[in-house]
Parts: sequence; C-alpha cells; structure tokens
Amino acid sequence: MTGMRGVGQALRGAPVKAWMVLLAAALGAVAGVVAPSGAAKPSARAAGSLAFNITSTLHLIGRPGHVLNERGTFGGSQSGTIAIRFTSVTSTSGGATFSAYSSRGGSVSGRTTTKGHVVGAKVYFTGTMTITGGTGRWAHASGRGLLFSGVVDRHNFHATTHMQGSIRV
Repeated sequence: MTGMRGVGQALRGAPVKAWMVLLAAALGAVAGVVAPSGAAKPSARAAGSLAFNITSTLHLIGRPGHVLNERGTFGGSQSGTIAIRFTSVTSTSGGATFSAYSSRGGSVSGRTTTKGHVVGAKVYFTGTMTITGGTGRWAHASGRGLLFSGVVDRHNFHATTHMQGSIRV
C-alpha cells in the first residue's frame, strides 16, 4: 500500500493530463493481463503462455473402423469447433491428430498418444497431447506433455474429450 500512496502523492501536484496518461497506461496493463484471450490481435500480443481447460463433444463422420473421424464443438476456457482423427484405435492404446478452430479466429493443431481400457460399451482413454502449430492468432502455438482424456461410446462412436494444459503462444 505504501507504493500506491507514494504514486498518489506524486500525482497530486502533477497536471491532470499527465495523471490521465499514467492512469490509462496502468489500466491498459491490467486489461492486458485479464482480457479474454480473443481480445488482443495477434500483432499486439506478446509471446507468453496460455492456460486452457476445454471439453469437446464429438460425433462420427463417415464409417467406423480402425480410424475414426470425429467432429464437434468444444467449450471451456476457449470455444469453437474441433475435428479429431482417432488413429491406431484399439481398446488399450491409440493416437489422434486434431485441429481446433477457435470461435475468435485461428486454429491449433496437434497430436495425442493414449492408453485406454474398456468398460462395457465405453472405451476410456488418457494420454498426452502435443501442439504442433496453428494459424492466425495461434500461428506460433506450441506445447508438449499436455493432458488429453476422454471416452468413446462403441455403439454410436460419440466421443467426449478433455484437454488441459498450458501452451506457448
């Protein structure tokens, strides 16, 4: 608090215009820290990291087989549409590639490796995710060791996934 009092005392004798410039700069700095991720344009965005926690709901596109192509939507700390291609799908392991398209522009792509187990008609899986690139405001996105989990219903091939971690942007 003494630091803030010192700033206030220093500003008391300053012209109003200088005080307003300092206030605007301080508010801009705070807004940059707490703004939603879509608020900043890519060119104005400083390199850093972005924590995310999203859940997607997917449905099968095409015919089921050893490769499952799924599409759907995701929400949470970000929102948009997602396409996942589950490859090497077995009841105990698998992998996938994905592209997630943000509702605020741009996309992120990556791959996963998973281990799974079957309970009735459901295949539950957990694993890790790597961000391999992106477009637009996510053009420089990268990340490794992110959490990826979910469940696929073997009757209708609907899937739910959960992705969590921190990526470099």
